[in-house]
Amino acid sequence: MNQNQAEPAKFPARRIELLLFVVASILAWFALDLRRDRTLDGKLGSDEPEWIAMSILHWQQFTGDGLAAGADLEVAAQPSDTSSATDPSPSSPWSAGVQATTFGYMNPCLPKLLWGALFAFAGFREASPFAFQRFYAKAPARKAPAWDKLRPVEPLARQSVQALAAICAGLIALAARRSVAGNWGWLAAVLSLGLWIASPLVLRTAGVIRTDYFMLPWVLAGLVLALGQSAALAGGAGSGRRLWVYAWLGILGGLATSSKLNGALLLVCAGAWLASAWVVAPQGERLDLARRSLTRLLVCGALAFGVFFVLNPRLWSGPVDGVRDILARWDALITYFQDEWAQRTGVEVARNLPERLSLYARKTLSRDEPIGALTGSAWIGGAALAVGLVSLSWSALRANQMERTRHGILLVFALVFLLGTALWLPLDWERFYLTGLPALILLESVGITLAIRHCLLRRS
Repeated sequence: MNQNQAEPAKFPARRIELLLFVVASILAWFALDLRRDRTLDGKLGSDEPEWIAMSILHWQQFTGDGLAAGADLEVAAQPSDTSSATDPSPSSPWSAGVQATTFGYMNPCLPKLLWGALFAFAGFREASPFAFQRFYAKAPARKAPAWDKLRPVEPLARQSVQALAAICAGLIALAARRSVAGNWGWLAAVLSLGLWIASPLVLRTAGVIRTDYFMLPWVLAGLVLALGQSAALAGGAGSGRRLWVYAWLGILGGLATSSKLNGALLLVCAGAWLASAWVVAPQGERLDLARRSLTRLLVCGALAFGVFFVLNPRLWSGPVDGVRDILARWDALITYFQDEWAQRTGVEVARNLPERLSLYARKTLSRDEPIGALTGSAWIGGAALAVGLVSLSWSALRANQMERTRHGILLVFALVFLLGTALWLPLDWERFYLTGLPALILLESVGITLAIRHCLLRRS
């Protein structure tokens, strides 16, 4: 009887959450359409022609005969292409031609598949290998015609990035709403939505044709799932439910990693959430929990790699060698940017842990943190971040069981993505900071909401 009475309440709550996501996403779309950086509209900026061309050609190769465009052209690799000499199977069609450029197989494939399908559906199916430096370096006259062919695709590509940024806004608002019980969750949702829309980093990047925004929706969907299934993550649900949650986290983690390699931080979160549940479990239950946790981790990891494998054809001929090759090419490319490209352009480089932490903290507080940008004071932004961190940490330790679990989940997410972004940061490129921005905004919006609630409740 009690179960039957409880069931109807779940559906309105889910519908309200869906409505929140839709409304927040739509509001974000219109706000970004009014406020985002439009200096590139009608043009093709750095890397944008290559991403459009790569998506069209990758989709054709994936759905066609599997032969890489440009594979029949003999060209010398450019320094920034980090030659495919590390590739143990250079005859593979997925590591030849345009796939050997920096926009090819070394970059995760899901954005290229989604963009390629979108462009094909809109009627854009032609691109030339001479859109890439690797090919036009010895035939410079062919660069302009190749880029001109891509210009009609520019508005659609730019709008798709803006749509992804708007979806991120809806997911951030939903995550904030799930993080705080009762009507206070609505305040957290409104704050998070406002901070995302006001973020200088979002306004500068939400219309740039690059793949950075493809990863964030999968990561945020994983967080929303974890917050909605907090009882399962804390061990308060059946083993089947917990396994189901970690299976979905593995799938979402695989999709995030297939969009951008640092999407793998969601899988780090999954492991940290399991470890947290083990730490707070009673002493007598830890051994059994450790056994079950290992099973969940294996399922999560296997599904994540399975998704990554299926969506990256370069791995089909040898997954271990393929992953090693991709990581080696990334290492070579970052070294090139740090040693040669940064010296020519004057971009600040971070080579070790202290330099990376310093660069991330300085640039985030002085340039990217939304409250500091709104108030014109980095000190106020830093204070807001500190209030958010302290409030969320205190609640994760002292609140009731439901909020303690959810705030612990959010705190782990924030720390993993903020520290993960900082620890990897190789040089001062703004899109590298985007990975940690949702964590920063949720830390502030939820933490400040909790601080306000605490102050008002104490007064009453």
